[in-house]
Amino acid sequence: LSTARAEVDRLLAARKGFMARSEVRTDTGTRRSASYTLKVPVDGFRSLVDELAALGTPERNATDSQDVTEE
Repeated sequence: LSTARAEVDRLLAARKGFMARSEVRTDTGTRRSASYTLKVPVDGFRSLVDELAALGTPERNATDSQDVTEE
């Protein structure tokens, strides 16, 4: 997991993005899991999603957006 996290950080930095939220869970007798909320400019979004998916075997893939035009 730490190797994957380092790669996520590298991919984010390449796209001028950042990690807005991070949660790592380790339950006794199970594998560790992590959940991240990433913020990235729209022009780097699709390539980031594709490269993140290539890091392993995605078990879940969800996207969300927020209109910040007024901001």
